[in-house]
Amino acid sequence: MKKTWKPIVTAILMLLACVPYFIASVRWYVTPGVLPDSLGGGPVWAPLGFVLLIPFGLPLLSGAICAMVRRAWGLAFIGAVAPLLFTVLLMPWGWTRVGIEYVVQSQPPPIRMTFTILVYLMMMVAAILLFFSRKEFKGRKSTTEHLFAPPQKLRDKISE
Repeated sequence: MKKTWKPIVTAILMLLACVPYFIASVRWYVTPGVLPDSLGGGPVWAPLGFVLLIPFGLPLLSGAICAMVRRAWGLAFIGAVAPLLFTVLLMPWGWTRVGIEYVVQSQPPPIRMTFTILVYLMMMVAAILLFFSRKEFKGRKSTTEHLFAPPQKLRDKISE
């Protein structure tokens, strides 16, 4: 299979998309801030940034690594799509832009919205590129294949 530029561009997009989440989690750890009175008031627990934002940034990082080495297409694809799904799941509670907007919180609303849309677009483009470049990935296709497939030597003999 001929190698194309798609997995590399996907990895770069995923790395760029995970940067705001890691920056926000470190900023929340260093300067946790205070909860508003409507949420109970009081200081924010410092590791809360890691607890809330690592589920967004870590799949992007692991997916980018898989895309860079062209292995484990499923993990790379899930890494690109998981933060988008988490965002949809958190939408009823108003946490749709958690982490992303925190990085540019001092900017006016149009800049914050543009930055947020740009990060989501990077994740969506990464998922689309991964979908179209799935045949370039090698290695295990699924956990089931890993657990129940015959050994590699036997598979090579069968394919001959």
